[in-house]
Amino acid sequence: MFTGVLVSPHIDDKGYKKELDTEMQLLLRDAAKEFVRATLTKIPVQTGMAASTLKPLGRHLGMLLKVSANRPPRKVKNPSAKNYNKSAARGEAFQRFEFFETHFRYTFVFSTTLYHYYLNELLSIQNVASSPWGSLKVGSEAFFTYVNDNYKKYIPSLKPFISTRKIRIK
Repeated sequence: MFTGVLVSPHIDDKGYKKELDTEMQLLLRDAAKEFVRATLTKIPVQTGMAASTLKPLGRHLGMLLKVSANRPPRKVKNPSAKNYNKSAARGEAFQRFEFFETHFRYTFVFSTTLYHYYLNELLSIQNVASSPWGSLKVGSEAFFTYVNDNYKKYIPSLKPFISTRKIRIK
């Protein structure tokens, strides 16, 4: 008579995927923090309106962003001919951010609808410090650099999710 015993590994794939999902979401948020930090370094503050577009995202990520105006707010006309106050507090309304996951594909989106942000971001504007700013490019580079330099730290070990089973063959 012959009896063989095999020890077969069993991987708790549901448990591992849950842990991996948690860690990847944390990586995405930490990379978004780097995006905010780097982006802010390229936005010169006058009224604080453009820099303040990042404040809601910063609050969501647990960051305290202080934006102080270098000059008082003033009334100006925007391209749609509506008067609006260019202030730091008003700038917070001109942004949108989103974090989402689809089939282990993690996405972070930040956008602003602040007209003068886009003008200064892309064009060289007379009498505007350091335009074009290139802040979103610098922010995206910081985001990807953080992910590339740190992603291995966020990948959980498989060891806690592997167990063995004995299989008897008669």
